[in-house]
Amino acid sequence: GPITDVAFDAAGARVCSASKDATVRLWDATSGAALCDLPATTGLPSGLPANKGGVGKVMCRACVFSPDGMSVLAVQSGGRGASYATRWEITGEGEATDVSVTKVGKLSNDPVPCLSISADGKVVAAGDVEGHVTILNATSLAKVKSMPLHGLPVTTISMIPGGTAFGGFDIATGSADKRVVISSSKGGGSIMTYLGILLLLILVFLVKTTVL
Repeated sequence: GPITDVAFDAAGARVCSASKDATVRLWDATSGAALCDLPATTGLPSGLPANKGGVGKVMCRACVFSPDGMSVLAVQSGGRGASYATRWEITGEGEATDVSVTKVGKLSNDPVPCLSISADGKVVAAGDVEGHVTILNATSLAKVKSMPLHGLPVTTISMIPGGTAFGGFDIATGSADKRVVISSSKGGGSIMTYLGILLLLILVFLVKTTVL
């Protein structure tokens, strides 16, 4: 089926791909050989909304490796219904590569087209079509929080590699609303919010200075 996302592991040895045919596939990055299929329907609740491909068909929308390359996280949903995150653990190498589902968790009530994982592998950030960014615990897939950052669908998301930026900001998102927003997975608002407050304080100071 049509490919919706691809990602390398940190070592550059394997590639994962997400597809609208309800699978995530692992590939050998050197030979191009298919290593194994990860069925996206495993562990999902029955009766998910259908998409145009047929009744009950689930599409996989995004995938990412954990930083250590030992697991893959993916997002899947049926049609325009709720999205679920799945975590697979990888064992073996080459033709002996195998995977097993370790956790499935509900991510959003809406389709989620993009996700990213933190440099330490502890947090996953995902953007949905309603403009929200959801933060999950990468191990338990428990929802930590949801932030309404955009007015239109989030189309791309990235967590900062190698640590945290000044002020704790570690997530960048892009949207169909033509905006890029920098925010934090740990709490607080976006950097745009703080800049707005700063500009307001400067404006108040200038007005008071003019009056005096």
